[in-house]
Amino acid sequence: MIVTVRNTTPDPKDLIQTLREGLSHRFSYKIAGSGQERKVVVRYGWLTAARISLFRNQMSVESPSRTNIFFSSVFMLLISTPMPLRPLRAKIQDQLTALLKRKYS
Repeated sequence: MIVTVRNTTPDPKDLIQTLREGLSHRFSYKIAGSGQERKVVVRYGWLTAARISLFRNQMSVESPSRTNIFFSSVFMLLISTPMPLRPLRAKIQDQLTALLKRKYS
């Protein structure tokens, strides 16, 4: 989901601070990439929930990479907790998009 920003996208550290203020304390955040290709990876406990890609005047909330999805699924099998991951990820991505639209659009 794409969020168009009024001016320019915030610095990744400012974005993380905004997410910490607006979401549950159960989320953790990590900055990935360098230069123009900055991303903020959002984790919900052990689950990589979303990636937020930062562009000049827009942010994109995306699903995590297939590698992260694979390792999350393997982890779920190891701890023997059947849980549908796709609906949980979609719900978290919707929450992120709503927060970003409220704050930056």
